[in-house]
Amino acid sequence: MKILILCPYTSGICGVWERAKNEALIYKKQGEEVYIFSSNAVKGSNEIAPAEDKLDETISIKRYSYKKLGGESFMTWDRQWIKDAVALAPDIIMAHNYRHPHTLGALEVAKLLKERGKMSVQVYLVTHAPFVEDNRTRSFIAACAVNIYDKVIGPRTINKFDKIMAISKWELPYLKKMGADEKKITVVPNPIAQEFHALPKSKMREDVLFLGRVSPVKSIETLIKAAHLCPDIHFNIVGPVEPEYGIKLKALIAELKVTNVEFKEPVYDIIEKIKLIDSHKVFVLPSIREAMPTVLLEAKARDKIIIASNNEGAREVLEGYSQGYLFEIENCEQLAEMIKKVMKNGEKET
Repeated sequence: MKILILCPYTSGICGVWERAKNEALIYKKQGEEVYIFSSNAVKGSNEIAPAEDKLDETISIKRYSYKKLGGESFMTWDRQWIKDAVALAPDIIMAHNYRHPHTLGALEVAKLLKERGKMSVQVYLVTHAPFVEDNRTRSFIAACAVNIYDKVIGPRTINKFDKIMAISKWELPYLKKMGADEKKITVVPNPIAQEFHALPKSKMREDVLFLGRVSPVKSIETLIKAAHLCPDIHFNIVGPVEPEYGIKLKALIAELKVTNVEFKEPVYDIIEKIKLIDSHKVFVLPSIREAMPTVLLEAKARDKIIIASNNEGAREVLEGYSQGYLFEIENCEQLAEMIKKVMKNGEKET
């Protein structure tokens, strides 16, 4: 079976790409013929990724020039991808990200293929939970655009997908409100590499770790302010830094005279990533929002003490986890107190 995966990014650290990548590797292992199309943007930077690439030396990646339409990830790709997708004639199209132009483009490709006689083609939507409480991460204009989409375009298109794959349980009420056919909806959480469960755990040597993309939605300033309140605890921030945001964070560090925060280069290799997580006592994710944070699933699989902001995705991942704390979004004082407590006690008190 031929599977085409559509993803906005296939370069850099991106939660959507991590899901799509792991998905592609699973399908390939099952013997399927897998292809990936995306934009040529590198998330969180001004870099341009190569037009063609390989995943695991076997899965073809084709990237297309893009034009931003607003926000961090909303973009359109060169229409050549539609022609290439039709020529590829996949059996299944996996379209990642509800509300994105390439997702609706997947329906267009299926329509064109059916007109050419390939009636068996199916389109699966992987939603990635783009629903945000109170639109707290969006500008007024972006919030208006989202509301219009969900009231007009969404209800007209959502049931044209053959399957609707939610990545979290918390987004189900949003999909149902839009009129999505419950028979088409299934919850498929983000997969993580089996190594996170299989490899033996190594000893802890360092204090607090943030691992991921250093961008405004991750609210790293909250972590830095918490570090300021915990001067005897060392904080490692590991991941690619968005340039403008990095300038803001450096200014904050200078203003507060913080000396216990260290920025480090991103880690992409799975084994090295596991070693990095294992080497820290506490894993912190202070994001303003998360859909279904893969990095928390990974830290949880390594039995880490986890402190995360109280957003929809983190709440779901940490539900019932004995070493999980939630603090209120952007509350650096509460975060600092939790860090001090777990560093002192070594485990969560119940």
